[in-house]
Amino acid sequence: MEYNLSKKELGYIRVAIKQAKRSSYERFLHGAVLVKGGTIISTGFNTVKGSPFLKHNFPNSLRDTMHAEMTCLHGFSTSDLAAASLYVVRIQPNTLELKNSKPCTLCEEVISWYPLKKVIYSNGGGSFSAL
Repeated sequence: MEYNLSKKELGYIRVAIKQAKRSSYERFLHGAVLVKGGTIISTGFNTVKGSPFLKHNFPNSLRDTMHAEMTCLHGFSTSDLAAASLYVVRIQPNTLELKNSKPCTLCEEVISWYPLKKVIYSNGGGSFSAL
């Protein structure tokens, strides 16, 4: 579903882009921002380090990266994130152009454990969608 960002949400996207630039996984630069009550409460980016969170919750997973969404959500209880919003972007390494950052199946499953108000992700070409 296509989503139109407000001016305030564009600010969250800018922060997510800054986070994506910090990624240690050169093929896919993802950044994420978790917002509650209009305040950024967590940021994250994908990294190639193994994830204790994934290893504990998904022991048979072959995942060797910690996705940006996971770094934002890690450490919060479900009640902490009632009515929070998650913004996720992916940027092209050379051009910094926004690309599709729809959360993967595993991230979608973990996101579903939290009572988030909305999850917004970049589609590429400057457009955004909501889960």
